[in-house]
Amino acid sequence: MRSRSNSGVKLDNYARMVQQTILKHQDPVTGLLPGSPEQPHAWVRDNVYSVVSVWALSLAYRKNADRDEDKAKAYELEQSVVKLMRGILQCIMRQPLRLVGGASRCAGTVELRHKGEWRKVESPFGNWIPKQTETVCKELDCGSAVSEEKIKDGTEGGWLVFPDCMTASTVRQCVGTASYFTSKVKVVCSDLLNRPILSLSCSVKPQFSGGSFQLLSPTGNQTLPAVNHSTHFLFNHTGPAHKGDYTCVYHLQVFNHNFSSESERLELRLGVSDSALIIRVLLNVVLHLLYILPMSCYYCQSSDPDVVYINMRRRARAET
Repeated sequence: MRSRSNSGVKLDNYARMVQQTILKHQDPVTGLLPGSPEQPHAWVRDNVYSVVSVWALSLAYRKNADRDEDKAKAYELEQSVVKLMRGILQCIMRQPLRLVGGASRCAGTVELRHKGEWRKVESPFGNWIPKQTETVCKELDCGSAVSEEKIKDGTEGGWLVFPDCMTASTVRQCVGTASYFTSKVKVVCSDLLNRPILSLSCSVKPQFSGGSFQLLSPTGNQTLPAVNHSTHFLFNHTGPAHKGDYTCVYHLQVFNHNFSSESERLELRLGVSDSALIIRVLLNVVLHLLYILPMSCYYCQSSDPDVVYINMRRRARAET
């Protein structure tokens, strides 16, 4: 009986890792890998990355086969790859959503296949919001939303979708009747790259290990553990509510005593300040008044009969 080589032992360890992390979650019917146990949807990009590792392992078994069991293992891995790729191909062929006319598959005019027919998507009253673009990019596995734009192409007969429904469901679940508007929607997604997230960093000079940072902000207080004497507070969305003062507080327990240190306040402003906005509004009002008042006085003088008669007598005396 031949002994197992070192390469064979390593391959067996890799096979156990692949089985536990990838193939264990493969659907026996579709061959696809779900996004997570709580989310049964399968993403094309994640499945392609996963199947590449399985295919590489099968090639390694083919090249370094010490026993007949290694060839059987290689065949088993290859069949798992074929099943997964077949499932991806079927999903792409049945995909009810696509972007056409753009620079890539993640940019262009939104089209939906409904009742066996591809048509461009139209939102009622043109009320297309960024959350709808986020839903489209997520369904197409194109990263996050970058921009959206209404365009008029002159064609009629698109599919009508409802914006309130798309924020919590897929595009196909929110389609209504055929639309006869000529304005359609063009979106751009970030493709493989997700949108960067703003963060606020709190750090302290190395003195003691451990501790935690507390962020005092207008939207509420957050606490995160210190990692390498620092931490990062992420902001997925920003709005007027985030305007105000921010302070980092470092908490540490040393010898059963609690210590805390507070940073200087950081003032955050979003957009135009209130004072600048008030000055701009008042200036517009004054300019309108300066334009309207002389015109109204001239209209009153020219429309009064007595004023017109007096002006005529003055002109007659001047001529004589």
